[in-house]
Amino acid sequence: MASMDETNIFDLPSNTHNSISVDSLSSQPVDDNRNEDERNSNQANEGANRKKKKKTSIVWNDFDEIQVAEGVKKAICKYCKNAFATGGRGASTSHLKRHSEGCLQRSVQMASQKKQCVIPFKPSNSSNPFISPGFRFSNEKMREVIATSIMVHEYPFSIVEDDAFIWSFQYANPEFQKVSRKTIRSDCIAIYEAERKALKELLKSVSKISLTTDMWKSSHQVIEYMVITGHFIDYGWKLQKRILSFVKVPAPRRGIDVANAIFKCLKAWGIEDKVFSVSVDNASYNDSCLRWA
Repeated sequence: MASMDETNIFDLPSNTHNSISVDSLSSQPVDDNRNEDERNSNQANEGANRKKKKKTSIVWNDFDEIQVAEGVKKAICKYCKNAFATGGRGASTSHLKRHSEGCLQRSVQMASQKKQCVIPFKPSNSSNPFISPGFRFSNEKMREVIATSIMVHEYPFSIVEDDAFIWSFQYANPEFQKVSRKTIRSDCIAIYEAERKALKELLKSVSKISLTTDMWKSSHQVIEYMVITGHFIDYGWKLQKRILSFVKVPAPRRGIDVANAIFKCLKAWGIEDKVFSVSVDNASYNDSCLRWA
């Protein structure tokens, strides 16, 4: 006989047998399989999220990471397209930073995005190019402003001796000192020489330059002039246009005379071996001019 402490399964109440069903026992492995699938799915999502996590180093602004083989990735420079090894997320990017700092194509593109200095000969509607923070009035600077306005608007030198002109400047600043037409003429020539020297230095860094020529006759002087304009790309990949020469070409115009004028202009600027192209109109003397050139 079994002791009182031992319990026989057949002595359990009938409702206990009913609560343990075959369906409940057989469904347990199914739940385990579903939980396992969910865990695998969550792990896959977490891995995908880790892969999609944005890189924090600023050096990746200059590189694109691509997969070249199974588990092998390369960092491609956006400017020169050179490929570099990368260890993935969290790996050192020192070699990428060194390349970015020394990449010539990147330096050129960065320089092109910077705002170019504007020569004060061109009037500005936004601000006065002669006024800088903390500036103080000086008669030397005032003479430069007057000379620039005379060249921009083609005023006669005698305007500086006009009484109303002098009064207006003296009203604006009593310290203003009037100048003569000879003085302001010298100032205009000095500004021209300074700009000419700066342009000559700029042309030293130009590898190729294209020329255009145009010729017309002055209606009141009955004199024929030719202007030679240079077009080139500067270090910042900006198209530049500069007048290189303005010469008188008396009639009758011959091709050799035009060719000599162009050659003298090129020699003066030191660009005779940098000419890429010459564009002219359809005048007959230009055909012989280019043959001489």
